[in-house]
Amino acid sequence: MAMNPFLANVLANATGNLVSNCVEGVANYVGEHIGLLNGLESEDNFESILKEEAERLRALRDDNEREIRQNKTKTTSSCYNQWLGSVTKILLELETLQAECEQQRNVLIKCAIGSKFWEKVRNILQRVQKLMEEGKFPRGFLIDRPPEPVIKLGSVPDIKATATLQGHLEEILLLLSCEEVKTIVIWGPLGVGKTTIMQNLNNHEKLAKMFQMVVWITVSEERTIEKLQIEMASQLKLNLQGTETTREVARSISEQLKDRKYLLLLDDVKGVIDHDQLNSIGVPDNKNGSKVVLTTEDRRVCSKMELVRDIEVEKLTQHEAWEMFKQIVTDQKIKIPGIKSVAQRVAKECGGLPLVIKTVASYFKFKDSAAEWRNGLEELRNGSEVEIPHLTQIHAFLKCCYDDLKDENKKRCFLYGALHPADTNISTDYLVMCWAAERFLGNVDDRRSFRTACDKGYVILRYLTNVSLLQTGKRMEHVQVNNVVRQVALHISSEDHHYKFLVGDQTETSPASQKASDWEQATRIFMIDAKLKDLPNFPRCSMLLSLLLQRNTDLKALPRSFFENMQKLQVLNLCRTGIMSLPHSFANLSELKALFLNDCIGMTCLPSQIKQLCCLEVLDIRGCKVNFIPPSIGNLVQLRCLRVSYYKPATRNGYGMEILHYSVISELVKLEELVIDVISYDQWCIEATNKPFGL
Repeated sequence: MAMNPFLANVLANATGNLVSNCVEGVANYVGEHIGLLNGLESEDNFESILKEEAERLRALRDDNEREIRQNKTKTTSSCYNQWLGSVTKILLELETLQAECEQQRNVLIKCAIGSKFWEKVRNILQRVQKLMEEGKFPRGFLIDRPPEPVIKLGSVPDIKATATLQGHLEEILLLLSCEEVKTIVIWGPLGVGKTTIMQNLNNHEKLAKMFQMVVWITVSEERTIEKLQIEMASQLKLNLQGTETTREVARSISEQLKDRKYLLLLDDVKGVIDHDQLNSIGVPDNKNGSKVVLTTEDRRVCSKMELVRDIEVEKLTQHEAWEMFKQIVTDQKIKIPGIKSVAQRVAKECGGLPLVIKTVASYFKFKDSAAEWRNGLEELRNGSEVEIPHLTQIHAFLKCCYDDLKDENKKRCFLYGALHPADTNISTDYLVMCWAAERFLGNVDDRRSFRTACDKGYVILRYLTNVSLLQTGKRMEHVQVNNVVRQVALHISSEDHHYKFLVGDQTETSPASQKASDWEQATRIFMIDAKLKDLPNFPRCSMLLSLLLQRNTDLKALPRSFFENMQKLQVLNLCRTGIMSLPHSFANLSELKALFLNDCIGMTCLPSQIKQLCCLEVLDIRGCKVNFIPPSIGNLVQLRCLRVSYYKPATRNGYGMEILHYSVISELVKLEELVIDVISYDQWCIEATNKPFGL
């Protein structure tokens, strides 16, 4: 391979044949091994090559970094981190080399840069080429993130100003450093602040220094071993694919915690717990200072545990209760003439229980006159005389908040949301659509849109969260119901003979545990995440308005005659079940207004009978594998909201199947909302261009 003529001539004229031959040899060596110095026509070309190589390497680095940003649940491997460090270093060297070339641009005698300079060029270009090859990472460079030592909880109340709660926290921290203590029991009545103390403990900066792993688990009486294991595995970032039994999952959890100094935080423990039960979940009995802290209403739950210390959480002092009450209600409201003295009596009625203080204060903060406060106090006092099983005082206060809703539809909205499983996310969008379908939000017709009804629902939802009957999540996308509030809702619904609710829980494995008469009398059946595997063959549910069966993944099929006697059904939720099709009796749901089939991954087609659902207003099939929507969907003339996924798998001949007849959309004359989750974006763009549709 010959040396570039321009470079050879300049060097020969300036330094003579000896230097020229030397440089020619080096340049030829570089050209043979890298091929980058070939074709130089000027000094500018040489500088541009250095610049191009730097840009190529920088572009590769930026592409990799972009992939990292798009995969927030992953982290980079050690090999990638080492490669990135080398790239950063060599880019700085290239900048220095380019600057050196700029300084030597007009120097005629090249001896100043001589063979050492060209050796530097050869070396750096070889390294760039090597980094370019290494940076492709054919096996990938993203790996699962290791579990965080402590997962901080959000929206934790600050207890520093509340001496009673803060004192207990400091006592627990002291006990955690004591070798003679393995288990700490935080106990006291419901609503006294046990969970708040443990939330502050979880987020305390000292824990990361004391333990290698901190795991928070909410137990409650509805949590099975499987649920606890799933929650624990999620925090430990364990992949449970291939593990079919609880024993296998326990083994995976145990391996992760083995030899680690861990702190296990168990909130809301109801029954007696011992080391054998912890071992069945996968918690090893490490002898390295690992500890367990739990909250409970019954101090006897750890009677079978070793080295136990218990801490009784007492009610707040009257001063602390008043300060907490004022903080929620605000000083501005307290300063309204005639309110302060009433407010002090209201705070006293809360009995020093933080949960009650929060709920009652949130309830009163929207009352703007002394008369309203006096009336509210009278209602509280009357309510506290009503005996509700198990949680008389707290339930009475919450029952008072419920009664203050006044509007019957608002009360129904609350009960509908509050009877979902406690402490689980409920989509606000979904909840409001259910309310609208049940007509809690007024009529939907030609004069009043579905969206208008939903807007009213969001106003009601905001009110329910403001008075702490429901708890809000991030940006109001989700709400939750506190277990105490849910118990109040269960009690209220049990006494309402006009709106009979049948509620299952996570301990249900078969509807056989429910009486047939309960199904017949129910107006709403909520069996959410209830581990259902089968359903009654021919339930007589002539009064049923809502049937919520979501998240029963073991429910694989519906009986053929299941919907035969559900003519009044208005809301049906089967999302995240294992069903693959709907029975023919599905056509009997002539009054159905909302159908949720999202994330039924086994479902590949919609039944032709769907055209008979002439009242249907909401249809959500996102996340299904439905690859064809029949043209008969155009018969759903009342449809207001359609949500689908654009899923287009290729057929054997290489062409995709058409999921949607675009002309059908134009037939849905009352459609107000169309959501299409695009899975194949490129294919969607082609289809949308070739077959435009309008609303």
